[in-house]
Amino acid sequence: MGKLIINSKGTLLKITDYMHDSGFKVENIIYNRDTKIFRIKTKEYEYRGHFISRKTNIVKQEYELILEDVEECDIVEKDRKGYNAVEEDYFNFIKVNKEGIIIKTTFHEIRLKVSKIKGVLLFI
Repeated sequence: MGKLIINSKGTLLKITDYMHDSGFKVENIIYNRDTKIFRIKTKEYEYRGHFISRKTNIVKQEYELILEDVEECDIVEKDRKGYNAVEEDYFNFIKVNKEGIIIKTTFHEIRLKVSKIKGVLLFI
């Protein structure tokens, strides 16, 4: 198990290199208002195929993103565009702006208001 310490915009943006296309269920996102800690666990699956890649049930890597000093967490559902049968959401990328952190996923936008960038990405 390894980890990436997140203490700047650069290290926060680096997590996309690892977590892109890893899957999770949005109801498993944990945000504790009292401790101001945000957690999301994702799984990266193995894909097989040459011209058409198909996801297998083999987990290639698991991640846990833990962010501290999160003052607010708002999860906004996006239009599913006919993908209602898809059970998992997938991590796309992360943005940082003056309002905070935005995590873009396939079906949601997770908006976090933070006082400073601080956390860790765990490789499980």
